[in-house]
Order: sequence, then C-alpha cells, then structure tokens
Amino acid sequence: MSRRMTEKPAAEILYNETCPVCTAEIAHYRAHAEARALPLAFLPLSEAARFGLSEEAAARRLHLLKEGRLLSGVPAFIALWEEMPRFRPLARIVGLPGLRHLAALVYDFILAPALYAAHRRRQARSQGLAIRPPETGDAQPVVEGAEVGKPRETRTASQAKA
Repeated sequence: MSRRMTEKPAAEILYNETCPVCTAEIAHYRAHAEARALPLAFLPLSEAARFGLSEEAAARRLHLLKEGRLLSGVPAFIALWEEMPRFRPLARIVGLPGLRHLAALVYDFILAPALYAAHRRRQARSQGLAIRPPETGDAQPVVEGAEVGKPRETRTASQAKA
C-alpha cells in the first residue's frame, strides 16, 4: 500500500450504496482513485452521522466532506472530480458559470429526485410494502397507510375516488 493511501483522506464521499446507478458511478471513481493511490474515502449511508446527516437525508444526493466543509449535489461532484486528475477538465467545464447552474438544476430537480424515488421504492419493497396488482381488471392500485408499523389498505384508483 502506498504512503498516500495511509494518509488521512483529502475528501470523504458519502453515497447511497443501495442505489445501482450511484454504486456503478462510485465504483468507477473508486477504481480510478485506488489505481492512482488518491487519498479519497468512499463511505456508505451508514456513515451519514459523521457528516451530520441522517441516512434518509444522505440518500437524497451525493455528499462530500473536504477540509471540514460539507458539499452536496453538483458542488460535491465538482470537488470530487477536482481530486482526480483525469476528471479535472470535467470539473472545470461543469464549474463554468451558466453550465454549473444548469447542471445543478438538472441534478436537483430531475436526477436526484428520480434516484431518491427509486431508493424509496426499493426500501418499500424490502419492507413488504410493494404495491400489489389488482385482482381483476386493469385498474391501477393505490396504496394507503404505507408507513412502517401502520396497517395498509390497497384499493383501485376508481375505489379511491369514491
């Protein structure tokens, strides 16, 4: 192991390890960092408290802790890319005024919410709260009371309107 890998990490990256998209992207960054002995630490949601976050809040977006400063979303990606020589040009490009704003809008209002919604669906399925298809007809089911510990009632959309 190189000397740089035993140093305190230059940045700690908190990501949702249960998200297939997040895991694939972080695996790419981790492999790049390890191959170059970059002092980066990639941490799962269970480490969220170290960042002053709940696991639920941490699952909503990428977070990066560097020099005592917590970044999230696009600023966290830019800071991560700045730590990796191959990705520095990407950090400069995405960091440009206008493009940075556009990237933040896309991440904050489209990508992060979509990934978080998928995370919530995976959680619901793992807790037995999956939406079940209706027994007859092609009406879509509506799930009510889907909180853990509360009874659940499933009705079709037409029954829910009544």
